[in-house]
Amino acid sequence: AIGGPPARKCSYSQCQRPTQSTQFHTVEVGCKVGGHDWSALEKNVLCDVCYNRFKKTGTLQRLPEMNLAPDTDAKRCSYAKCRKPDGSSHYYAIEEGKASGGQTWTSLVGQTLCEACHRRFRTTGSLEGGLCAPKLEKDQRVCSYSGCMRPKQSSRFLMIEPETKAGGQDWRALEGSVLCIACYQFYKKKGTLERPAKPTLEVKLGGPPPEAAKAAAGAPAKIASISKAIASVPAKATATVVAAATAAVKAQPVAAAVATAAPVAAATAAAAAPAAAVGKPTQSSSTPASAGRPTLSKSSVPVPPKQKEKENQKEKEREREREEKE
Repeated sequence: AIGGPPARKCSYSQCQRPTQSTQFHTVEVGCKVGGHDWSALEKNVLCDVCYNRFKKTGTLQRLPEMNLAPDTDAKRCSYAKCRKPDGSSHYYAIEEGKASGGQTWTSLVGQTLCEACHRRFRTTGSLEGGLCAPKLEKDQRVCSYSGCMRPKQSSRFLMIEPETKAGGQDWRALEGSVLCIACYQFYKKKGTLERPAKPTLEVKLGGPPPEAAKAAAGAPAKIASISKAIASVPAKATATVVAAATAAVKAQPVAAAVATAAPVAAATAAAAAPAAAVGKPTQSSSTPASAGRPTLSKSSVPVPPKQKEKENQKEKEREREREEKE
C-alpha cells in the first residue's frame, strides 16, 4: 500500500506461509533465545511459527512427518493381537529406515499399524503389553478367580496368554484364564490374586468388652474396702473419703462403673447420715409421727439463708398441722 509499512516476509525459504503470520521477528546480533546459536540467522526476519520452532529445537527444518498409509490400502492393523484392528482414526505404513522414537523398526517394515500400536512400539519398542488381549465373546466375560467380588460386572475382561508378562509377574499359573480388569490390575501389581484379610473385631452381645469384664470382676472387693474405710472415719473427714471413693469409681471402665454405682451410693449415704444428724434441729419426742421419719442428709453445697428460712417455716407449719390433727 502507498505510504504504508513495507510487507514483511519470512526469510526461511521453506516456510509454508511466509507472509501470513500474526507476528514477525527480526533476529538481532548476539541473540541467544532458547540457548541456541542464532548467528546464522542474524538480521533475518522469521514468522512466528519458524521463530518458535528454532527457539525450541535449534533448527528451522520441520520434524519428519509420519508416513500415513495410502487411502487405497486396506485400513487394518497388521498386529494379530490388536483389540481394534479396523477401528483406528490413523494408520501408519512402516517403511525401511524408520527410526521414530529411537526404536528399531526393521522387523515391521512393510506392515501397517493402527495409532495405538504405533504409539506403543514408538514408546516401548514392543507391540506386546498393555491391554491388547483379543476381544472376548459375551459368554466368556466371566472372571475365573473364585474370590472375585463381581465376576460378571467389569468394564473389561482379559484372557491370560502364554506371552503375558505385564508388571514383570509370572503369569504361567493363570495361562488361559479370564480375569476382570480389577483382578488383572491387582495381580499385575502384587503378583497374587488373594486379597489381604481385613482385621475383624469380635464383640459379645449382652455383656461388656473383655477388658471391662476383667476390671469389673475385681471391682466389688475394692468397693467393700472403700465402704469399710468410710465407716471407720469420723464425720469431719467423711467428705474427703467420699471424694476419694468417687475418684476411684471414675477410674474404672464404663461397664464396671455402671455395675458398681449402686454399692458406692449406698456406702456414701450411710457414712454421710451421722454428719447430717448433728446439724439438724431436735424435734419433740412426744410427736410419734416425727419419731419414725427418716433422717435427711444435707447437701455438700451450702444452702442460701433465704432458702433455709423458707424450709424452716414450712417445717414448722407441717408440725403445727400434725399437732392440730392429733
